[in-house]
Amino acid sequence: MTCEKPSGWGADSLSQFLQVADDNALATFANMRPFFDRLARIDALYRRLICDLNNNPQWFAGFFFLRAHGAYLGACRLSVSGQLAESFMALRGCLESSLYGLHVSKDPTRAEIWLRRHESDESITAVQGEFSIRNVMRTLESASPELRIEAKRLYDIAIDYGGHPNERAFTSSTLTRSTESGTELVMAYLNVVPPALLFVLGEVARIGICALEVFGLVLPDSFTTRCSSDVEILKTQLYSKENG
Repeated sequence: MTCEKPSGWGADSLSQFLQVADDNALATFANMRPFFDRLARIDALYRRLICDLNNNPQWFAGFFFLRAHGAYLGACRLSVSGQLAESFMALRGCLESSLYGLHVSKDPTRAEIWLRRHESDESITAVQGEFSIRNVMRTLESASPELRIEAKRLYDIAIDYGGHPNERAFTSSTLTRSTESGTELVMAYLNVVPPALLFVLGEVARIGICALEVFGLVLPDSFTTRCSSDVEILKTQLYSKENG
């Protein structure tokens, strides 16, 4: 369905930015279709697993999985439009949400701690301690040491490239430009230069799959039936030198 742009759209800097971002997303879809299709396949796997959350004993942990899926979709939208550093903010949330879900699934009392976060200062402290990244990673290690290694590696990448305002988040989107008055630093809000964009699209896929696998530990039967074979195919593609 086409939608006629309303009067005034593009007349201010914000709507101009949003329009360029949308145009970039269309260009990514058209020019990098295999990479876009891979993100779409991962999205489809999330939706398959979501179907098994209804009337499931792990329904509460499922809330975290839904948030992980939402964060994955956010990372897809940001990355294909060229907001590369910002993509990693969403990817960090994707991984953390899946880890929280696994953590809650292993001990139902943790759900109450999480729900009571805003009751008092002590409750906030309790949640911060119980759901620290070190603690939830420890839960993942108990369930799958191999997946924990990969999740930690990907989490660190997300933190380095934009999940926190770290050096690589800045330098990966900053260019130097010589002018008559000297050298200028230029930071790209939207960056669709192929090497950078392809790197981020690859990490969106890897982190999206990792978060899916973490939740697969919560719903192992459903994951095996609905997702595992496709996940293995995607991982083979993602971790081969040819596909990046």
